[in-house]
Amino acid sequence: MLWDLTPPAGLLLVTAALSLVVSLLALTRSPFPGDRVLSFVMLAVAEWSLFSGLEAAAIPFALKLLLSKIEYVGLAATPPLFLLFAAKYSGYDRWLRGSRYVALWMPAVATVALAATNDLHGWVWSSYVPGPAGSNAFIYLHGPAYYAIASQVYLFVLAACVLIARSA
Repeated sequence: MLWDLTPPAGLLLVTAALSLVVSLLALTRSPFPGDRVLSFVMLAVAEWSLFSGLEAAAIPFALKLLLSKIEYVGLAATPPLFLLFAAKYSGYDRWLRGSRYVALWMPAVATVALAATNDLHGWVWSSYVPGPAGSNAFIYLHGPAYYAIASQVYLFVLAACVLIARSA
């Protein structure tokens, strides 16, 4: 048996489906500033939620680890896309051109690369321990890159929230 559909896994899979619906709605409703970028934000959240849900349902550790690495694509793409949406929606997207646009995506590329190569360095996950008895969960112990990634995510989300609040 490869899968055990636990309640957390089910919730994450439902979240993925709802995120896909919101992504489609963002494209089909009346146009608004940043509508396409919002659609991409929700696609990234859907990918993140889908693979997180599959990781929560997976039983073999090797499969869990592979799904966790794939999950980092959506996790890494969500913050810059959300910041880009906030900038477009609030009318502050003029400064996101050229090298600044590239710089916006550099942490995401580094995050995916670090997660994909974690077996070589252990910077994202330093080790893993089995979760509570009777569950198929593993607890990922964090390495130093995890904290850098988390800091960057919170910084981007904070900046996006400030832009949206300023436009309100």
